[in-house]
Amino acid sequence: MLENIKHKEETVIMDREILGIDHGNRQMKTANTAFLSTVTQNKVKTSNLSQILEFKGKYYSIGGSREDVDTKVDKTVDDDYYILTLASLAAELKARGKNQAAVRLATGLPPRWYESQMKAFRKYLGRERELCFRYQGEEFNV
Repeated sequence: MLENIKHKEETVIMDREILGIDHGNRQMKTANTAFLSTVTQNKVKTSNLSQILEFKGKYYSIGGSREDVDTKVDKTVDDDYYILTLASLAAELKARGKNQAAVRLATGLPPRWYESQMKAFRKYLGRERELCFRYQGEEFNV
């Protein structure tokens, strides 16, 4: 399926993709990717872009070591899981050979918190309709 998206005075036709993302306490997981649920904002752009996400002029290191994993009961308290979602989107789209798509997200939270946080998490992830960002040096439009 294709979807027309108005994008800065032009119409862009994007493939529709349904992406499942599991927002785990330890790992972010998609059908084709998994990485540790850690994000660190960098003060400057680094030369090694292997795990760097650039969004709205800021740079974030994605992944890291198990010691860096900070379990959050409420994943909406800061932007960490939003940034991790962007990295998951990019990694999964890249695995599918794409860098742009009209995406429908199917998300998962830890079972213990799903019922109580589902609505707030949906609002948290849906706060922007169109996203442009870079991951690992590659531009993505979602």
